[in-house]
Amino acid sequence: MPAWPRTREELIEEQLRLGSLEPASWRFELDARVGGVFVCFSRGGSGPGRAGDPAWAAACAGHEAIVVPGRAGAPYEPGLLALREGALLEAAVRALSEPTDVLLVDATGRDHPRRAGLALYLGAVLDLPTVGVTHRPLLAAGDWPPDERGARSPLELEGALVGYWLRTRADTRPLAVHGAWRTDPDTAVESVLAVCRVRTPEPLRRARRRAREARARHHAHERRAMADLTSFLDDAGVDFDVLEHAHTERAEDEAAELGVAPEEVAKTLVLATAEGNVRAVLPASERLDLHKVSGLLGVGSKKVHLASEDALARDYSEFDLGAVPPFGGAHRDRVIVDTRLAERDSVVLEAGSHEQSLRMKAADLVRLTGAQVADISKGELDAG
Repeated sequence: MPAWPRTREELIEEQLRLGSLEPASWRFELDARVGGVFVCFSRGGSGPGRAGDPAWAAACAGHEAIVVPGRAGAPYEPGLLALREGALLEAAVRALSEPTDVLLVDATGRDHPRRAGLALYLGAVLDLPTVGVTHRPLLAAGDWPPDERGARSPLELEGALVGYWLRTRADTRPLAVHGAWRTDPDTAVESVLAVCRVRTPEPLRRARRRAREARARHHAHERRAMADLTSFLDDAGVDFDVLEHAHTERAEDEAAELGVAPEEVAKTLVLATAEGNVRAVLPASERLDLHKVSGLLGVGSKKVHLASEDALARDYSEFDLGAVPPFGGAHRDRVIVDTRLAERDSVVLEAGSHEQSLRMKAADLVRLTGAQVADISKGELDAG
């Protein structure tokens, strides 16, 4: 069973191997359990995306529907979709309580430069017959079929039949239906027509809807968090700017996306202590010194540690994991701001989201949070 490669070279090598195989064919039966899987990514970006983009993968079979959040493994590149989506789709399908007999995938099968598109690759990983269903072919070509339900016309690649244009509903554009893992093009067509009430096969349509609903809830949650923060700043009479940027996981990357120096960007680290959480705010360019912090708190260094992801998700559910700002939320935590930040004119800080930041005066940050200003970074402060 192949695993998901980490590099394009590894993927290409595995695609060549899988594309050369001829596994035992699976044949469709009317009582077959047909599932579908689909993944969507965070809105707002453009181009091929990037590794780490927020994603929601949904799998559906029968009355069951599962959504699994995750992160893209790579940018999109034609023929290498498995790097971006493969592990996400696998996780969603494996979360189903009962296995499917055949799985519909929004990707190609043999219609691929190495005859191993993501639909085929996913089937090999899951050891499950798969069918590719896409709006258009990748490399194959063929004329559209007549405008009547069930009409099909061949999609060929270098003289080989790899799929069909299939009219699943009259007066609509046909779908490209691909043979994939253990399915030939005719079996693929049978599997799709058996579960089509509208243009898109029902399991795939439901998976697409569930994934997009999860994404919409996430973005609505982000908007509420940002609205709460900006209202808090407005009520306090603080001037600020909202800065939109591509998804980033680290403060250093946030600085690069915004075109500012890392010294200007604040990262907020949540520390767990016996007396409650403490938010330590320091420049992206610096590393936190827990010994200095424990000295300020008057406790031993072993009594202070970074809050776990589970604790962050529990205590700061209104914010993205790893994007807690210095203020806001349900908890009124103690705040310590590093001297290097407090001495700046303005600072940029995460606004509870990995795609939005706030710029404000450093003095306002200290005043608003009632922060203690101290040297909490490793190394010594520059003199002068």
